[in-house]
Amino acid sequence: MQTNKNEVLSGEIMDGLYSKYTVTNNRTGLEVYDCFILKPMSDESARLALLYYADICGNENLKNDIKMWLTTDRNKDFSE
Repeated sequence: MQTNKNEVLSGEIMDGLYSKYTVTNNRTGLEVYDCFILKPMSDESARLALLYYADICGNENLKNDIKMWLTTDRNKDFSE
C-alpha cells in the first residue's frame, strides 16, 4: 500500500472514497453534502476531469473560469 496516496485519520490509513472534508456554503453557512472535492494542483486525474467538465458543461463563462483558474501561476509546478 502506498501511504503517500492515502490519508491517515485517527491512526488508521484510509483510502478510497470517504468523508475527508467538510464543505460549507459561503452564502448560507450551511454544510453541503452533495459535492466531491478534487485537488487539481496535486492530482493530474483531477486536473483532466476539470478540463473535461469545462468543455462539456455548456456554460461558456464557467468553462473560461475553470480553464483560467487551471492556468494561473500557482499551477505552474503541477507536473512535479
